[in-house]
Amino acid sequence: MEKVREMPVKEIMTREVKFIDEDVALWEAIKRMAGENVSCLIVNKRSKHDAYGIVSRRDLIDKFVEPGVGQRNYTVGDIMNKPVVTIAPDCPVKYCAHLMKTLGYRRLPVFDGENIIGIISNSDIIRKYAELAAGKSWKA
Repeated sequence: MEKVREMPVKEIMTREVKFIDEDVALWEAIKRMAGENVSCLIVNKRSKHDAYGIVSRRDLIDKFVEPGVGQRNYTVGDIMNKPVVTIAPDCPVKYCAHLMKTLGYRRLPVFDGENIIGIISNSDIIRKYAELAAGKSWKA
């Protein structure tokens, strides 16, 4: 479906992005992800000149399998990925998918040059293909 491949990511991204600070305890991040039913949180910049980060469910699980994890009060900053790799809102989905495949990522924050305005995941891309194949829209 070439139509989806050529769409800009802003047309299919999830617009509601959840943010967290890097000094928040991991248990709080876990509660937040579960409570808000999200698979990642964007880590806020500490200052205007700092970079965003990201923490995902996978990062949390990877940390909890390490020996001795209960002996330390881990924070989001201890396990986040920073700087986060982002994609521009007007980038075609085909390039986004290629970048995700190359990096082994399931999602990329969408950055407009000033702020993160959304997030695009492999699920968003598959959902859009399915919508077009079914001839209906599942996402407003």
